[in-house]
Amino acid sequence: TPMNNFMQGLNNYIKTNVGPEQEISFAGPAVNWSGWDLPGLVDACDYVFIMGYAYWWNGASTTGPCAPITGSSYNLEQTIVNSSNGYGSCDRSKLILGLPYYGNKWKVSYSQRATENATTLANGSSVFYATAKDYYASHGRQWSTRYEDPWTYYESGGDWYQAWCNDAEALDAKEKLVFTYNLMGTGMWALGYDEEHTELWDILRENFLEADSSMMLDNFEDGPGHFFRQPTYSGSTQGVSLFSSSDTCTEAAYVDEHSLKITLVDDGSSSDDWKVRLLSGSGDPSYNIQFSKSRDIQYSLKTAHEGFETAVLIDDSSELESSLRMVVPADDQWHTYSVRLDSAELWTSYSNGDGVIDADYVTLDAIMFYSPEQVQDKTVYLDAVQVVTPGKPLDTSVVIVPEFYDLYPNYPNPFNAQTTIKYKISNAANIRINIYDIREKLVKTLVSDDREKGEYTVVWQTHNTPSGMYIAVMQANGVFIGSQKLLLVK
Repeated sequence: TPMNNFMQGLNNYIKTNVGPEQEISFAGPAVNWSGWDLPGLVDACDYVFIMGYAYWWNGASTTGPCAPITGSSYNLEQTIVNSSNGYGSCDRSKLILGLPYYGNKWKVSYSQRATENATTLANGSSVFYATAKDYYASHGRQWSTRYEDPWTYYESGGDWYQAWCNDAEALDAKEKLVFTYNLMGTGMWALGYDEEHTELWDILRENFLEADSSMMLDNFEDGPGHFFRQPTYSGSTQGVSLFSSSDTCTEAAYVDEHSLKITLVDDGSSSDDWKVRLLSGSGDPSYNIQFSKSRDIQYSLKTAHEGFETAVLIDDSSELESSLRMVVPADDQWHTYSVRLDSAELWTSYSNGDGVIDADYVTLDAIMFYSPEQVQDKTVYLDAVQVVTPGKPLDTSVVIVPEFYDLYPNYPNPFNAQTTIKYKISNAANIRINIYDIREKLVKTLVSDDREKGEYTVVWQTHNTPSGMYIAVMQANGVFIGSQKLLLVK
């Protein structure tokens, strides 16, 4: 009662004198051994972080898990539902289930080394997740069906030890208690115990991330955002001088009032074609936002200057992959570019990559600009860099396809045995037209050859191809031009 009175007074004082938006929390015990009025504590706070660990501790007389779901008198489920010893009579919408990223190890006898709940021979010590992962890899991971927890045993210096610690599988089940019992959320003790390992973050993401259909990475209303490096910062940029620059402006905007104005100036001492790697977050994944490879990268560009092509670089677990280049129309109008991440046909290696987005979660490394060597300054505006839910398979296109290449709708459509696809090119180029099914599997290559300027047709004869929706994708010199849906009905 004194603690609850103190917390209520603190809550009232802070919200009155600092601000009503302040949140007051308390780290509560996993088990009410005696004396706690837990419902009153929860009422006095905005939320209570349940310290759901130390059910087995360093001084325990037997070995066991730090935070069992079940299998013992005191466990996580009992903490949540039991009114006498836990939070069963509390407002669950204000409870955060804290879970341990650590466990314990104890010295045990040789005869009990492989026995759950072995008698401990001395006080134990804590084991952080990163260390426990090494233990499991070196000594073999055991699984306790009673507690739903991993453990291992090993010999060191002539003595035998048991170590118990959560891993991703165990934490996954424990985090799901939040949904089973309608709790506010989860947390961990403590940040950093997983060191460089990412799998515990992956479990949190899978259980709790609810992604909107679009997520804005940068719209430049509050400055250059992730694109704070100048165009020549990257060592892989070539052909442009240090006088090239970028900064936010109000001259043009695709959304709201600002965009990023990029001015590129030729390097007079170089005869290289221009290649500009406009880095996001200095190209460091830790400075960028992770997103799922099931998304599209989308951004908008505007320029009045001829010759621009653009692509995106994705950091794929320390590999860099580049999208195919897309032509930027020189009509001084905004055009939106959308690149699908999980389509192997639309990606190529940039640096130590394999041309495929392998990782489940990636970051945007850079937006690329390409142009032939020249002396004229060029300006391009960038806005609305975002990740979006794919609208349709292989929807990787410029909203307005450049006029010097065009892929026309097939006819007839729907069709039965065959359909004709027409395309136009205004410059000699290597043309490739592929047919994919809706699962993005390559069905047939219709064109893969050099073509002179002109209009062409190609016939797709379906023969034994099953009915369904298909997609024709056209590339010119490796640059994505457009796609068309084809409906085969038999």
